[in-house]
Amino acid sequence: MFGVTHRAGQRAGRGAATGRQALLTLVLLASTGADAAEKGCTQQLLVSGYSSDNVHSFDLCSGQFLRLLDTGGRLNGVQAVRRGNGYLYVASEENNRVVRYDETSLAFIDMIVETGAIGINKPTGLAVGPDGDLYIAGFPTSVGVRVDGVWGS
Repeated sequence: MFGVTHRAGQRAGRGAATGRQALLTLVLLASTGADAAEKGCTQQLLVSGYSSDNVHSFDLCSGQFLRLLDTGGRLNGVQAVRRGNGYLYVASEENNRVVRYDETSLAFIDMIVETGAIGINKPTGLAVGPDGDLYIAGFPTSVGVRVDGVWGS
């Protein structure tokens, strides 16, 4: 899901003309979570921050910043955020790993995959297939690998 947010506060849907004054906002994930539920909104917007080495959580109703996903220094060069199997998967390009969090509480679970060990240098893309497996793409090799979305094998 993505949209374009205009400086004037108007929101244009997929495929709408953006104009020169538009600010593009890529929505990577909308998810329910404990922080948002406490504030009366049941959805969060999670935005990857490559330069900030984190994922930023915003209240989807008000746009208010809620929290950073990771406070343990496990992320470096965040590229992709995907949900599936009750988890939130984050591709951390600069340290070659995919980190897994609980989809609801956003609590850290584990580093599900060290991507160098499976032939992917610098993970940049993630997808969760209908089979529940996690598909990881990397740069600069243009290689994609399928791993078990629960066990990481």
